[in-house]
This record gives sequence, C-alpha cells and structure tokens, in this order.
Amino acid sequence: MTFRSTVKFLSLAVFALSLVQKGFADPLNSCFNVGIPVEGIVSITCNLAYNGSPNTFDLSSLMTQSGSALSNNDYVSNYTVLINGNPSTLADDSTGLFNQSLWKAVLFFPGNDPDGIVFSDTLQVFWPGSFPSASTVQSYNTSIFGGFSGFKDSAFFVQSTGLTTSIGTGTPDVFNITVAPSATPEPSSLALMATGIMGLGLLGAMRRQRWSTSQSCFTL
Repeated sequence: MTFRSTVKFLSLAVFALSLVQKGFADPLNSCFNVGIPVEGIVSITCNLAYNGSPNTFDLSSLMTQSGSALSNNDYVSNYTVLINGNPSTLADDSTGLFNQSLWKAVLFFPGNDPDGIVFSDTLQVFWPGSFPSASTVQSYNTSIFGGFSGFKDSAFFVQSTGLTTSIGTGTPDVFNITVAPSATPEPSSLALMATGIMGLGLLGAMRRQRWSTSQSCFTL
C-alpha cells in the first residue's frame, strides 16, 4: 500500500469511527404510542434510561393520537419517586421516604396547559445529582392532595425492583425506568482511543515512506 493510499484509508477509518461512536452513548430515552385509542384513551409507553441529567417529554402529541381528547389522557400533577425499600414500611421523614440517598429516579408530572394546574401532559425525569429537594417533593404532593382524607406520602413512592422498574403495568400507560448508568464506553473516550490508534498508524506509514525515499536516494 502506497503512502497516499495509507493516509486515505486511515482518514476514512477515523471518520467512520466518529460516526459509529454515537451508538456507544447513554441509552436513548423515548415515549411512543401503543396500538389504537380505546374509548378516547391512548396507551403510552416510555422507556427512560439513566443519563445523569433531567429529561423532559411533551406527551400531548401522543395523547391526542387519532383525535383522542387530551383531557382523557392527562396525568394528575404529582411526583413519583422510585426508592430502594418498601414505601409502606418506610418512615415518613428524612430517615425513610425523604432520605434522598434511597432515591433512584423521580418522575414529575407538572401542572400544565390546557387543563390548568391539576393536570399534566408533560413528563420530567430526574436522576441522582439533579433530584428536586425532598421538601419540594413533599410540599408539592401535599398541596395537590393534602385535602383528601387518608392522604399518605407513601402513595407517591414506588419500590425499585432492580435494574429496570416498570410503573403503570396493567394500566393504559407504562413507564420503564432503567436506573443503572450505561456500562458502554463514553463517546469521548472511544473517540480519543480511536484517534490515537489511527495516529500511530499514520506515523508508522510516514516513517516507512521516509525510509523508502532515503533508500531510493542511496541506490541512485
């Protein structure tokens, strides 16, 4: 292979790796419709994977599929906290439910238009390091449902069941929350490694070219 061919090959290889590396990034978060609306109710599935930063989804376009009424699909405004432990047996204080070291993820349905502050068509997902304060979660839930008799903070918590926890199983909407960080290489690290390997190959090709040129000079 000539020097020019080697350079061209290595350049194409680096370019290809720069495109492929995106597949090694954190898992993609997505929400989509499932099936056909039944009696105006749309089924939605969200796959939510850890990526270290909050994610916001506008669900209104999914909820109004095939002309479904948004009011039939809106979620009641609240937080749902994924927690290590059984919410019904954890203390309702900073040692139990509101001990954020036990939290795995927080799903937040904020009050949103068109139905005012009580209903939501937006989903926000928070991961460790970006959780709302425990007092914010507690006060928000209390302000929405505090007037109901028998109100318990534990109603806003779901026990984590390991790598992936599904919320809403058996209802029209399902949220699959994968809480563990991605084990795949970070894109920046992969790109740096690939560039280094390609660079070494290019350097070797240049040295071989120089050696070949010098040998040609000696034989003339």
